[in-house]
Amino acid sequence: MHIQGPLMKKRIAIVGNPSTRRSAALNVLTSDWRTDCSNTVDGIDACIVEQGGYNLEIHDLPGINSFNNLQNNQYGQMAVSALLEEQYDLLINVIDNTDIERNLCLTLQLMELGIPMIIVCNVFERSGNQAFDLDANKLAKLIMLPVISLAPGDLKAATELNDAVLQCLEHNIPPQPIAHSYPVSIIDAIGRIQAMLLAASQAYSWRSITAWLEGAALPDVLEPEVKIAVAGVISNTRTIVEEEFADDVDLVLASAIYQTSYEITQGVRLPSFKTDNVSTSAKLGNLLLYGWRSIPLFLLAMYITFATSIWIGGALQPLFTSVVWMAFDFMHWTLSPLDLPNFLWLLVKAVVGGLALVLSFVPVLLILYFSMAIMEESGYMASAAFTIDRFLRVVGLPGKAIIPMIIGLGCNVPGILASKNLERDRDRISIAMMMPFMSCSARLSVYSIFCAAFFSNNGHNVVFALYLIGVVMALITGFLCRSLLPATSSHMIMDLPKCKIPNLINMASYAWNKTMAFVLGSGKTIICAYIIITAMGFFSIDGRPVEHIKDSMVATIGKTVAPIFTPFGLDTDNWEASVSLLAGILAKEVVVGTLDELYHAEYEESAPHDTAYSLHDAVVNHFHGVAGALAYLLFVLLYFPCLATFITTGREIGWKWAALSTAWSLAIGFTIATGFWQSISLLG
Repeated sequence: MHIQGPLMKKRIAIVGNPSTRRSAALNVLTSDWRTDCSNTVDGIDACIVEQGGYNLEIHDLPGINSFNNLQNNQYGQMAVSALLEEQYDLLINVIDNTDIERNLCLTLQLMELGIPMIIVCNVFERSGNQAFDLDANKLAKLIMLPVISLAPGDLKAATELNDAVLQCLEHNIPPQPIAHSYPVSIIDAIGRIQAMLLAASQAYSWRSITAWLEGAALPDVLEPEVKIAVAGVISNTRTIVEEEFADDVDLVLASAIYQTSYEITQGVRLPSFKTDNVSTSAKLGNLLLYGWRSIPLFLLAMYITFATSIWIGGALQPLFTSVVWMAFDFMHWTLSPLDLPNFLWLLVKAVVGGLALVLSFVPVLLILYFSMAIMEESGYMASAAFTIDRFLRVVGLPGKAIIPMIIGLGCNVPGILASKNLERDRDRISIAMMMPFMSCSARLSVYSIFCAAFFSNNGHNVVFALYLIGVVMALITGFLCRSLLPATSSHMIMDLPKCKIPNLINMASYAWNKTMAFVLGSGKTIICAYIIITAMGFFSIDGRPVEHIKDSMVATIGKTVAPIFTPFGLDTDNWEASVSLLAGILAKEVVVGTLDELYHAEYEESAPHDTAYSLHDAVVNHFHGVAGALAYLLFVLLYFPCLATFITTGREIGWKWAALSTAWSLAIGFTIATGFWQSISLLG
């Protein structure tokens, strides 16, 4: 009877760029072996595999582009910490033939760890110059590591990978760092530091030492004398390198790695690769991302997005509202014999009015989010970060700051939360301070009503102008934050997706989910506001029932604060608009709901019963023409965003910053709205 001895435990890490399909290698390693993949180790997915006399613990590490600039990338930090601290027996570095040059940058850094390594190249179908035939044997000779090309369904390659894993574990041969592109001063410094550590019976990889040269803290476990000596070498080397290259050490090291990666890539392309075979996707990408056209094309894309949402969505709004009111009229006709109390009917009407208003936003938001989904699905939204990078650098922000700014167009709160992906505290504070000026979908609900009333022919231009004004004010705010906050060095690697044909189902699902999130979230707020405003219209400030809304509690509040808003064109008689601005502090979608409810109540008391109420007509009758409407919209755009944004800002960057943001936005909103109205009044 054969009794199997205890299995030798080994740890393997699968690591690669985020887009290299690392799961393909994991599937090969676990498909034919006895496997348990239900484990997590410090938050990292792990599989336990028994094969060839080994008990293998395989970690699927989060994707990373490099070891650098991961200050606020939780998963990236997790991967790097595991690589530096977990003492793996083998690394499986997954690359793909669509972007060898960038993938090899990480490969070269991994080789500096001194851990045995296998390169797995996922082979994708060729599409123009997006993929090329790789000479795996030549790559293996250049970097002196096993290289396996893995295509879908390639059983031979799968067997080769399994065999290579067992051979590497058996022989345990570490890779040799490729350092021929590093400056001599850096190579010399690494050698001297290694000698110091060896004399102190300490061993650290090239990657750890280069990280120290880049500014990482020295480990506390070093003896004080050794730590002082190593720090002296690092300081001296940084001075020499910065004087020689007039640049930071981390950039010099990165440039050396990129140069080496480029040289290796050029050497492993097979002759079948043709550099002049440029794909349609590549041509489109070059058009959208490079040259003087990129910024105008980005603005054009955003303009088309707003124009279609206002044109088509605005045309469909009456259909949605009329259906709701027809249902209410039918319900009223059906239940009228029951002789229900008038107060109850008014509350029901308030609920129906809020519902009608919420549904009127559905066509506008559906088209807006569908248009944004096209840009997201096609890869253009992420690529816009690269397009805007040079522009945002003027205010000290990285290009990928455009992502939370665009998210803020839907809602400021997730826009602020999305800024967590930015590495520097300075950038996160700047984005949070800029976010209140980004027009969210709730503000769009206000714009759409006023544009339909005052700008029926060119409302899309007005909306686009308001969005641009908000962006300009956000950039000015970012520029001021740049002067207030200390500057730190940050160099970014952008993972640009390829241009592709959007998936219709994904786009429709995205648009529907986003719109329903607004309807179910903001809809509750609007309907509750309708009910509260209706109830406040039944009682005076001292709690007595009133017959006319002009004597009610809400009217008293509105008339009290109305003089504050007269500098930008609101009459004291238009107290309803003043109340709507106060209500807008809670949420911007409440602005229109408040106006609708108060104007409707006033109409029912004074207007003849043979005319139909229209919010558009009511707005036109209460504001001083186009100029008055624009001044009001400018204030809505720029003043306090909403309570949720204020709370999120306080939680994310501190309550002092939240208070400063509130004071700044109120001052800017009042100044610009007043300046606009007073200028028009003087000219008119």
